[in-house]
Amino acid sequence: DQTLSGASGTVAIQLKGLNFIPDVSGTTHDQNLISTLPEEPVLSPGTGVNGGEIHSTQTSPSAFSFTYTNQGSDDFGFVQVGTGYFDQSEAFIGKPMSIGDSLVLAANIAAGKKIKVELIDTAGKKADFYLVGAGGLRNYTLALTGANVEEGFSNTSIGFINFVVDQTLSGASGTVAIQLKGL
Repeated sequence: DQTLSGASGTVAIQLKGLNFIPDVSGTTHDQNLISTLPEEPVLSPGTGVNGGEIHSTQTSPSAFSFTYTNQGSDDFGFVQVGTGYFDQSEAFIGKPMSIGDSLVLAANIAAGKKIKVELIDTAGKKADFYLVGAGGLRNYTLALTGANVEEGFSNTSIGFINFVVDQTLSGASGTVAIQLKGL
């Protein structure tokens, strides 16, 4: 309203509780910088209740890839790297991973596409990131502090790391390669 605010200007608004997920751009690939996960987590692929198709292949203790197809706009697929599971009472059963203040992984994501990475601790708290594809193998550093990390999140008690693809972020189909030591 011009009467209240004048003809032009800038307004800054601060709100709490909004879902914020940062874009993380990759840097030059350096295998020596990639984190080693403790407790020898295993891969488990899955899809959303409405569909999606995903196939994962682990090629070494430090590398895996997955191919996905998401036909519908609400389809998604994921590969979970984990050391346990949540039971019906939502208690974590397994050995949690302690990974420090950041996680460094390498990923080959097609240019112009993104994947979501969710780190979930044994209390169900999350830290979310969008990895921005560059069309080649790049290192991604995920800092486990900031507005995208749920209050109370414990980086010393990680249960899962989810790599999620959907049609909006990742397109209808594609292949992603991940390097993360200790698998």
